[in-house]
Amino acid sequence: PEQIRSGASVRLRDTGKTYTTIADYLSYTRNLITDFKTNNPAYSNYDDLEVLAEIQHKGGGSCLVDFSRNFLISLWFAVNGHLEDMGYLFCYDVNSDAFIKDNLTHLNNVSRKYDIEKLLRNTRKITSYLVEDKHRFWLWKPSNINGRIARQDSVFVFGIEKFIASEHNVEIIPIPATWKMPILKSLKDFFGITADSVFPDVDGFSNSHSKNTPLNENTFYDSLKSMRVYAS
Repeated sequence: PEQIRSGASVRLRDTGKTYTTIADYLSYTRNLITDFKTNNPAYSNYDDLEVLAEIQHKGGGSCLVDFSRNFLISLWFAVNGHLEDMGYLFCYDVNSDAFIKDNLTHLNNVSRKYDIEKLLRNTRKITSYLVEDKHRFWLWKPSNINGRIARQDSVFVFGIEKFIASEHNVEIIPIPATWKMPILKSLKDFFGITADSVFPDVDGFSNSHSKNTPLNENTFYDSLKSMRVYAS
């Protein structure tokens, strides 16, 4: 895969429209936030980005692209599910992209409170002729507003234009389908990384113990049986 797509981009593409404008993207994102707050009044005081982070980590299609600073967490996501298909691990050198190529701007605590339309409009196409300050993509490290963000050591990248991997110091590591189960087992046996640990909340626990999940994949009892300790 040459392009990394946000969930919002995938949903808009799948509507069947031959062309999606920036206005469509902004409208989708604003409506997503508004609908979420309407249905979840407890989040009424959350900033736009905080709401999007909640939606993203609960499986919703937002404008955010989710990365982790923990290689092992990203590896788990790359091999978990779709066991018949090739998996891919994207290793992104954010410092090089930010300071050498000027493709990325770290979002500070003041800017992150802006409404999402302003933040997205402040990213630009390469061909932009505007002279005001513009940023190609934003990089945001959220506070630990929920357990999943903390456990997954999440960072988010977002913008308007297409994120082409070859333009952003991204190394793509393919993972054959036959490697996935052995890698999942190693992550569990040696590092304790399972669905229960990656999704440490009620929804995550319930999903990892669904009727379609084999009993010995994620249970605490099974992880105790496989636990190893080492001494030097």
